[in-house]
Amino acid sequence: MLEEQQREQMVAECMKNRGFKYTPAQTIVMRHDDDYTTQELLDMLEQQDPDDKYLSQLSEAERLAYNLALYGVPDPNAEDAEAYENVDPNACWSIANRKIPGIYSIAGGLAEERRALDKAIASDKKIEDAVRAWSRCMEAKGFQYESPNAIKTAIGDLEISLRNEDPNKARQQIIAAFDPIMTAGKSCDQEVGLSYITKKVIYEREQAFVDEHRDLLEKSGSKGGSKGSE
Repeated sequence: MLEEQQREQMVAECMKNRGFKYTPAQTIVMRHDDDYTTQELLDMLEQQDPDDKYLSQLSEAERLAYNLALYGVPDPNAEDAEAYENVDPNACWSIANRKIPGIYSIAGGLAEERRALDKAIASDKKIEDAVRAWSRCMEAKGFQYESPNAIKTAIGDLEISLRNEDPNKARQQIIAAFDPIMTAGKSCDQEVGLSYITKKVIYEREQAFVDEHRDLLEKSGSKGGSKGSE
C-alpha cells in the first residue's frame, strides 16, 4: 500500500503545481464479505472521492483542463476511455506511474496476468452460484438485488442524489433506507456462505498465481527492499 500512497502524494503535488486541488485518496482495504454497515459504506464513498465537491464547482472548461492535467484524457469515465491511444505522458498520473510503478509492472510485466486473475475470480462459477443463491435469499426477504455490490451501488447513487441536501439529514435518510437491506444482506450471506466461498476462491486462485510467478515476484520484492534502504 505504501507505493500507492506515494503515488497519490506525487499526484497531489503535481496538480498543485498546475493550479488544481487534488486530495490524495485514502487506501481502502475492502473486506471480502458483506459485513458492512450503511455508515461504513458512506464513509468509504467519501474517502474514495474526497474532491467531489471541488470538482462539482468547476466549469465545463475547467473540468476538461483538470482531467487533461490529471489523467491526460478529456474524460476518464468515458466508455471508450481505455481505448485512448494518445494519453498525455506529462499528465500527473502518467508521471507518477512512471516514477513509482506497481509491483506487477516491476515484475517483468505481470499487470496483464493480474488482470486475467481478477477476471477469473470475478467469473468463477462457485462465486457466481453463491451470488445467485444470495440474490434468491434477498428476494425471499422482499428485496430485489442481484449482488451485494448492487446494494453498494444503490447507496452511492442515493448519496449522489442528496448532495444538495443538508449532509446530516441526507446521511440519516440513507441509513434509515438501507439499514434493513444491509441487515438482510448479512443474513443471506451467512445462509448461503457467500463470503466464505468468495474468500476461499480468492485465496486458492491468488496462491496459484503467486506459485506460478514466484521468481518474478520475489525478484521485484528484493529490488523494492534494496531501493528503500538506500
